[in-house]
Amino acid sequence: MIEIGIRAHNLELSLTAMLLKRRNDIISREIDDEVLLMDNQAMQIHQLNRTASYIWSKCNGSISEDEIIEQVASDFDVDNHIAKMQVRILIAQLLDLKVITPA
Repeated sequence: MIEIGIRAHNLELSLTAMLLKRRNDIISREIDDEVLLMDNQAMQIHQLNRTASYIWSKCNGSISEDEIIEQVASDFDVDNHIAKMQVRILIAQLLDLKVITPA
C-alpha cells in the first residue's frame, strides 16, 4: 500500500480528466526522496514524502488525474483502485492548499 505524506481532507474531485499544474510561484526543493514546497504567498512550507513527491512531479499541466493514477499504479506496483483513492486524496489536498491548479 502507498502512503501519502499530507494529512487527509474529506474532499472529492469529480473531473478525473482534469489536467493539473503546479503554481508557478511555488518553490520546490528535492531532499533525498522528499520534496519541500515553499509557498511564500501563504507563508507555508509543505513536506511531501516519496509518493506525494512523485505525484507532485506529474502535475505539469499536460497529464490528467487519470493518467497520474495509472502511472502510480504501475510505478509503485499497487492495485489501480488503491492508487485511485490515494492520488485523489493527495490531489484534493494540493488543490485545497492552492499549490496546484487546473491547467
